[in-house]
Amino acid sequence: MNTDDLPDLNKSRDNWFLDLMKQADAEMRYTADDLKNVPTELLVQVTQYIQDAEYQRTQTK
Repeated sequence: MNTDDLPDLNKSRDNWFLDLMKQADAEMRYTADDLKNVPTELLVQVTQYIQDAEYQRTQTK
């Protein structure tokens, strides 16, 4: 079995994965207009979650 091409295949796979991640990151960005459609209760819950996570992180240092 000839494995000379494996590094090239891995490089192609890694590049494909990075491109996919960049595309997903770009698609996940929200604008202020997007936030107008989010219920206030959900925004409060997300804010509380972020604050709790930050508190937990500072307590474990």
